[in-house]
Amino acid sequence: MIIEDKFVVVFTILSFVIFVSKLYFLTFKKINTALDEKEFKEIVNETKSKLEWKIRSQSKNKVIAESNSSSFFESREIVTIIRKPNYILINSRTTPDNPKIISSYGGNWNNVATFKNEMKKYLKNK
Repeated sequence: MIIEDKFVVVFTILSFVIFVSKLYFLTFKKINTALDEKEFKEIVNETKSKLEWKIRSQSKNKVIAESNSSSFFESREIVTIIRKPNYILINSRTTPDNPKIISSYGGNWNNVATFKNEMKKYLKNK
């Protein structure tokens, strides 16, 4: 009986942690900066080159890209970047067409962090 109770507690905690992590990546991160269309495209292209993204769709204010997965155990992520007049919205999430993967193993963090770093480098050298 005690073992079953521990299993229920562990399972509940694990489920909650997975839920919170998934919820975190479904929400957009806001980066307060104003970029024109040219700057936006250049930063996206630098990040794309660095992370080997495949662009699914692109307009002057929005990019949807897919990360490159090189092995069976790695997940692919979908990255959405939206340019607004005074800020950028970005999120990265594990592809929904790969249900066997419940974690990106750091891929989501890497996508967002690399974009932010490329933006900082670009704006610093501007």
